[in-house]
Amino acid sequence: MNSIRKILIVDDDKNVLTICKYSLEQSEGLEIRCAESGEEALKVALEYLPDVILLDILMPKMDGIETYKAIRKISSLAKCVVIFLTASASQEKIKEYLKVGNVALITKPFDPLRLGDKVQTLYEHLSYFEEQKESKNLEGIPEKLLTTYRASIPKKLALLEELIKDYKERRGIEELNALYFALHKLAGSSGVYGFLNVSKICVETKAKIHEWQRLFPKIPEDQIITELQLSYEEIKNSFH
Repeated sequence: MNSIRKILIVDDDKNVLTICKYSLEQSEGLEIRCAESGEEALKVALEYLPDVILLDILMPKMDGIETYKAIRKISSLAKCVVIFLTASASQEKIKEYLKVGNVALITKPFDPLRLGDKVQTLYEHLSYFEEQKESKNLEGIPEKLLTTYRASIPKKLALLEELIKDYKERRGIEELNALYFALHKLAGSSGVYGFLNVSKICVETKAKIHEWQRLFPKIPEDQIITELQLSYEEIKNSFH
């Protein structure tokens, strides 16, 4: 997986731009540029061609969602990874934001010393999903294999459900690790067999688990359980 070289930060708050820029500059080899509006972001991105855009959602005039949609219409930015920044962190809002496309999200406030690592992790996950989407060729998969995979879906869902139950009961780092690797396997197989939304949800949940593992046990256990259950329901619904 390629590493990030160029990042564009977009936020109408200069203080946020300053701390993001400072945080990312602690990682070696990164070139950082900033924009204070969606309109400015499009102009800078066209010339700069960043690997990653950190994009605030709530901005005046052209907000982050509109900016994202405009970015996706520009062919030269097709492979640019977009990571939303937002202080609006309710579960419903987060789900709404993530539905707009192949994006990730970082909530404010964030740990300045870990921002670079978090951006790199999300970049790798989202890039992996794009590679899966580009390489997908279901016409080359025999119907027998597709039928066999579809028949295995209830077993895969049952495994996830059992692993979430294990975490609810034991609430340990080992249970999170088991979930991480189960989601890793499911992200790969579901993407290959055409369930791209399942693959995307698995990748996004892996990124969350990676962050929980780093902060464990500081993250509230009930929050982890709620988010795992939401991810499971989304995976289940996306298979149908």
